[in-house]
Formats: sequence, structure tokens, C-alpha cells
Amino acid sequence: MLEQIEVYKNMIIGIFILVIAAILYFYIDGLNDEISSQRTRIEKMKSDAVISELEISQLKESLNKQNKAIKTLKNSNELKLKELKKWQSQKPNVKYKTITKIREVQSDECKDIKAQLDAIKRSDINRL
Repeated sequence: MLEQIEVYKNMIIGIFILVIAAILYFYIDGLNDEISSQRTRIEKMKSDAVISELEISQLKESLNKQNKAIKTLKNSNELKLKELKKWQSQKPNVKYKTITKIREVQSDECKDIKAQLDAIKRSDINRL
């Protein structure tokens, strides 16, 4: 009977070792899968980081261009305002000539009034 217990004991130990080996194999295989998925995740995060840095640099460049354009417009606006103030401070340059001759209408006839109005229309305004 001791011999039978010894045989069962060796069989139990062998089965126990096989079960432990199978558990360790599946555990290690699971860890390898986890390591592989984590490496994939790390690579994806690295590529996302590179893309983000590229987008950041592009946005900074765009922002710098916009700032330069705004400064240019601001300077242009200031120059135009100075020019406007200078123009507004000037005395008005009005050219005119006093008309001293007054035309008198001799009659109340429409033809005579129309003739006088036509004469006024034909007169050179720039000469005045």
C-alpha cells in the first residue's frame, strides 16, 4: 500500500507540476500579449505626440503671420489717421468768384425766362 501511495504521490506531483507549467505558460503568454498591446499603445501615443507637436508648430506659425498682419494694419491705420488729422487741420481751399452782374428779366414771357435760364446753363462754371 505504501508503494501505491508512493506511485500516486509521484503521479500527483507530476500532474501538479504539469498544471503549474500550463498555468505559467498561459500566464506568460497573456503577459506577452499585454506587453505587445502596450507597445502598440506606446507607438500610437508617440505618433499622436509627434502629430500634436506638428500641429502646434503650424498653429504658432499661423498665429505669428496673423500678428504681423494685424501690426501692419494697425500701423497703416495710424498713418491714415495722422493723414486725416493733417487734412482736417488744413484751411478749406474754396475757389469762387463773386457774380456782380445780375440779369434782369425784362418781361414775364416764358420764352424770355427760358432764354435767360439757357444762358445761365451755358455759362462756364469753372470760370466762376
